[in-house]
Amino acid sequence: MELISRISNITELAEISLEARPEPDIGSYLLSLYETIGLTRCSFGVRSFNPYLLKRLGSHVNILYFERLVNKVADKMIVSIDLLFNIPGQTMQSFQNDLIKAINIGTDQISIYELILTPSETLWKTLNEFDKNKLLNPSRTMYDLAVDICLDAGLQPILVSDFARPG
Repeated sequence: MELISRISNITELAEISLEARPEPDIGSYLLSLYETIGLTRCSFGVRSFNPYLLKRLGSHVNILYFERLVNKVADKMIVSIDLLFNIPGQTMQSFQNDLIKAINIGTDQISIYELILTPSETLWKTLNEFDKNKLLNPSRTMYDLAVDICLDAGLQPILVSDFARPG
């Protein structure tokens, strides 16, 4: 924080945040940023904890590594996780599992976003007409499920798509 305050008007109360992919080398990098510039928050674009859905999205997130990473940095900074819903092949149960997993690993904030595909994207081209129709006409059911689970876990809405622990 001292380094940043020397080159800007940021105060000790400022939140310094980083968006990151949960990849194997990010842990030591985050800890060094915490120590050198006072990083206070990291948001991880996990998308899902379901290996099948991650593969469909072309993601190579190692869930076990990510859980260890959160355990390593959670006492030093705010941890936020981005989850997607309306992923082709995602069920209500798999989305519920993602939400519960995100809460149980010690996340301070969860952001939920609807996956929106366009016909030019690779994943769109692999879908059948039924799946394409579901994506074009989503129900609010998964979003409603997320709201209920987050509220039940004590996370409060801070934006339409974001829920955080108080404080």
